[in-house]
Amino acid sequence: MVRSYGGYVAQRLGDGLLVYFGFPEAHEDDARRAVSAGLKILEAIRQLDRIVQRQHNVRLSTRVGIDTGLVVGRLDRRGRASERLAFGETPNLASRIKDAAEPGTLVISARTCRLVDGYFAIRDLGSRELKAWGRRGV
Repeated sequence: MVRSYGGYVAQRLGDGLLVYFGFPEAHEDDARRAVSAGLKILEAIRQLDRIVQRQHNVRLSTRVGIDTGLVVGRLDRRGRASERLAFGETPNLASRIKDAAEPGTLVISARTCRLVDGYFAIRDLGSRELKAWGRRGV
């Protein structure tokens, strides 16, 4: 699903994913692509939850956290990602934002919000204290 929006699945982390947009190939609208993919994921999990709950009496949910910024990555000679991880503040902050999100929601950072404002209905959650990060606008 994320690949159809230009996302790159960098790593599977237990029951979660670390996905990059704009790496290894950048697009002008990568922030919008990330939010669109996140919303599709939430909808797919909601649909799956209805089926699993009905058949197995088990609930499913997920959370999505998105941040936008510079990262350091590495490409091989053919221009493909040679390592699965990029380094920098952005992936770490996105993970903290996801941890602070309520189940079934997508939360974005203030800097992502500036890039997607006007394309999505956004509700300001104000500043939040993020684990090991301090106060940030998310």
